[in-house]
Amino acid sequence: MPLSAVFGVMADTTWRIFVPVVGLTLLGVWLDRSWQTKPWLMFAGIPIGALCAVVLVKRQIDGGKK
Repeated sequence: MPLSAVFGVMADTTWRIFVPVVGLTLLGVWLDRSWQTKPWLMFAGIPIGALCAVVLVKRQIDGGKK
């Protein structure tokens, strides 16, 4: 496998993990500030984002097997 392909797979996997976890955590922080529920929605965003990341990486792996 060429080195550029390896970096492409690494970058693809990284966004699939980073975006949902960080995005939903930050969304939780913003909602906590808006609704004065600090820190509960942020804490809810972390596992929901992690679950989304697992689903996205699993789809990536399943797509690579085809």
